[in-house]
Amino acid sequence: MPVPTITLDELKAKLDAAEELTLVEALGPMYYEDSHLPGAINVPYRKLTTPELDAALAALPKKPIVVPCYDKRSSFFGLIVGLRLTRMGYEFLGRYT
Repeated sequence: MPVPTITLDELKAKLDAAEELTLVEALGPMYYEDSHLPGAINVPYRKLTTPELDAALAALPKKPIVVPCYDKRSSFFGLIVGLRLTRMGYEFLGRYT
């Protein structure tokens, strides 16, 4: 199964059309505070225990989700977050790099 990705043009079109979606950043807290997309929700994958991660993911709005990725590490965590969200019944549109 291919890993879902979303291009800049696709993401921009969705944002311009005011489509309902949630941006979930899988960055560590320091990186999130330093730089993140406006309106993004931080789920710092590496810093959370499994129960904390499950609770954070379950608390996300039930809207399609995009996970922005900035490097190999965040891309890997974005893939894992996307897989977990898909298994939880969320619509994972893909990783944006």
